[in-house]
Amino acid sequence: MEAIISIIDELYNTLHIPCVIFDQEYHLIHPKITMINLKEFLDDVFTMTHHDVHILVYDHSVAYARLQINFAKKTYFFITACILNDIENTDQCLPESWTQIIPEHLIRSHIANLHFMSFQNHVKMIYEIVTHQVLSLNQIHIDYVNKNQKSKENDVLTNRRITQNTPDYYHWEQMLLNAYKQGHFHTIKELFSEIKQYEYFPLSPDILEDQKYKYIGLVTILTRINIQEGVSSELAFTLSDQMIQKITQAHQYRDTSSLFYQTLQDFYHQLNEAKKMNYSLHIYKCIHYIDTHLYDKISLHHLAEYTGLSSSYLSLAFKQEMNETVTSYIQRKKADEAARLLLFTNKSHIDISCLLNFSSQSNFIQVFKKYKHMTPKQYQDSHLKDQ
Repeated sequence: MEAIISIIDELYNTLHIPCVIFDQEYHLIHPKITMINLKEFLDDVFTMTHHDVHILVYDHSVAYARLQINFAKKTYFFITACILNDIENTDQCLPESWTQIIPEHLIRSHIANLHFMSFQNHVKMIYEIVTHQVLSLNQIHIDYVNKNQKSKENDVLTNRRITQNTPDYYHWEQMLLNAYKQGHFHTIKELFSEIKQYEYFPLSPDILEDQKYKYIGLVTILTRINIQEGVSSELAFTLSDQMIQKITQAHQYRDTSSLFYQTLQDFYHQLNEAKKMNYSLHIYKCIHYIDTHLYDKISLHHLAEYTGLSSSYLSLAFKQEMNETVTSYIQRKKADEAARLLLFTNKSHIDISCLLNFSSQSNFIQVFKKYKHMTPKQYQDSHLKDQ
């Protein structure tokens, strides 16, 4: 630490770039001064999100950085700052939180003027000296704060872009989706726990409505991933409809708390089942055709022509790989689609029977009852009774 402090002092003496060090309890390690409360002076730095290297640019006039570094088995915060030398910005303003504590002329006499790229390189150098690890510029998190930020509190998008006091949500989302694809649900739990530690801007002032918006966004992303990973679009969208139906029925915030995690599990189960299926090319083509032509009249003869196999061979091969007959698979899939239409559309039972090309209304009821263990009306009533 003594060697690092010596380097920091030399940088200040030659370049006029100050750098102060706090320990993890925010006790001042260097420099040893008592005339002001430096933590209060640099309060904005300590309210930044928890990136290891984070630069805050105030009104395009002042840049100051926080480096959170593990050194000698302890965590330290290195804080460094400069006034930005921008020829287009002749009216450089210092943060009000600074000038209320120290006269502006004193601050300017102790802080160097640098171009922003030079300051980034300075921050990079400090990090590499202390950690002996290379830091690329794109690993430095940068946020911009506008001096008029308070007047824009109600502008959610502007405020988010100005203050960035949410975590890097895109990065968080990518980690969540990667964990989902790999089935690492312990990581998913940790990520959900992490996001709750931060304040975030709601999409709606109503907390329940806000959760519903975020939930629907998650379901949309998971649906697309499952389709890309081999789940049929019909299956993926059916599950999507079912999940969205659940969130629309939620009447209290606590009803949504476990739904996010359960939804990830349900979608992953669907994805995992699809990955387990190792069909031959002809059977895969047959399944895909059925799944995408549920509103058509499908027959074994038609599927045999489509796959280029004889009806007898296709029938035998399908039964061996799928453990059910072609007719049974078609009926089961049509019953699933009928169930979806019953819950998510206003179509009558007769309309659904015709749409799915059942031979008659009675045939529709018979097939539906075989796979859903109740009549279409009973199914609809049992699932919609709470609405």
